[in-house]
Amino acid sequence: MVLGVANIGVILLVLEVGLRIYSSFVPLYDLEMHKYAIELKRESTIPGLSHEHIPNSQAELMGVDFKINSLGFRDSEISTNKEDDEYRIMTLGCSNGVGWGVPIDSVFTELLESSLNREQNKLRYSVVNAGVGNYNTVMEHLQLKQKFSPVDPDMVIVHYYINDAEIVEHYNPGFMVQHSYLAALMHNRSQYSDFQKQHAELGDYYAALYEENAQGWKDAQSAILSIRKICSSAAIPLLFVLQPDLHNVSEDSKQAKCHDIISKFLDNSNIEYLDLLPAFGTAFGSEPQKAWVSSQDPHPNIAGHQLIYKKLYNYLQTRHSVDVN
Repeated sequence: MVLGVANIGVILLVLEVGLRIYSSFVPLYDLEMHKYAIELKRESTIPGLSHEHIPNSQAELMGVDFKINSLGFRDSEISTNKEDDEYRIMTLGCSNGVGWGVPIDSVFTELLESSLNREQNKLRYSVVNAGVGNYNTVMEHLQLKQKFSPVDPDMVIVHYYINDAEIVEHYNPGFMVQHSYLAALMHNRSQYSDFQKQHAELGDYYAALYEENAQGWKDAQSAILSIRKICSSAAIPLLFVLQPDLHNVSEDSKQAKCHDIISKFLDNSNIEYLDLLPAFGTAFGSEPQKAWVSSQDPHPNIAGHQLIYKKLYNYLQTRHSVDVN
C-alpha cells in the first residue's frame, strides 16, 4: 500500500516536472492563462473587484513579454501630472483588449497612439491600456471609478467583448491548482469539458446571456450607464467598441443577434459605439481562426489587432471624437 502510494507520487512528480519543461518550450494556452493568474494578478484592493494586476510585475506569456506598470496597466509608465498638450484616451477591456498573446507594440492601443501622434497637430496623444484579463463590464466600471483620477482621461473607450455580460464570481481554485501545473491543466480541461457538455452550441450560450431577464446583462447595462455618467460628469466623450468572439464572425450567427441587442441598448442610451463584427466577417469570413493567437487560443492575434486599430482610427477621424486634423 505504502509502496503503491509512493509510486503514484513519483509518477505525478515526473509528470509535473515534464510538463513544466515542455510548457517552457511550447506554450499551452491553459497553462499560460494559469501563469498569468498566479504571476501577474492579485486579490484586488478595489472594493467589489475580485482581482487586479500586480503593479510593476512582468512575465513571458504565450511567448511574448507581458509587463505591468505601477498603475497596474500593461502599458508604459504614466505620469500623474498630465501635460497641457497631452490628450489621453483610456481603454477598458478584458484579455482581448489587453493584447493577450500579442507583443505590446502590435496591440491596437499602441498602434492607435503611434498613428495619432504621426498627424500634424498640436496635441500629444497617449492611449492608456487599462485592460485586465477576466474582467467584465461591471468590473471595468469599478476600475474606472478608482483609476479615473490618476489617469485623468480626455476620452474613454470600452473594448466590449460579447461575454462581458457574464457574472464573474470570486473563485479560489485551491492550493494544488495554484501550485501545480499538472493540477491546473487537468482542472482547466475538466472545466472546459463541462462547459462544452452544458453548451453544445456557443451561440446558444451567448444568446442566453442577453435574454431580457438575464442578471448578468442587467448588471452590465447598469455598469454601462454608470460609465456614461462618469464620462458625462467629466464632459469627455465615451465610445464602446464591440468585439466579437472569433469562433464565428458570420452576420447570420446567434452572436450577431447579441450584437444587435447590445447596439440597441447603446443607441437608446445615447452612447457612441463601433461594432467590429462586420469588419471581422469581411476580413476573415469562414476562416476566423486566421485571426487567432493560436489554434487553441481564439484571442485576436496581430492581424486581429491591426483590424481593430484601423477601424477605430478611421472611426475617430470620421466622427471627430478626437481632433486628429
